[in-house]
Amino acid sequence: MTYSKHAWTDDEIITKEKLNNVEEGINTVTAKVEAIEPELEKKIYKPSSEGATGKVLLWKETNQTEWKELPKLDKIDALDAEDGATLKNAFNTLIADLKAKGYMNNQ
Repeated sequence: MTYSKHAWTDDEIITKEKLNNVEEGINTVTAKVEAIEPELEKKIYKPSSEGATGKVLLWKETNQTEWKELPKLDKIDALDAEDGATLKNAFNTLIADLKAKGYMNNQ
């Protein structure tokens, strides 16, 4: 017997056949998950240790993980000026710092 979805209604009697249908569905899904689990284990890696505040988990090309300190951005003071040139310079400084610290690609 293969699983077929059942639309339950209020006051419906739960029968042995309907419960066996649910069990069949669970068994089918479980078998499918167990069949792909070995492949998933090869693709999913767990961190070798617990991280800490201020660290980020990196994925290395060797299919390993590593906790690294997050680099700090340079301090940028609040802007007082309303002119476009000041805003543009501050924004460009922020972008340059993001690139220098590896948060943004240079290209």
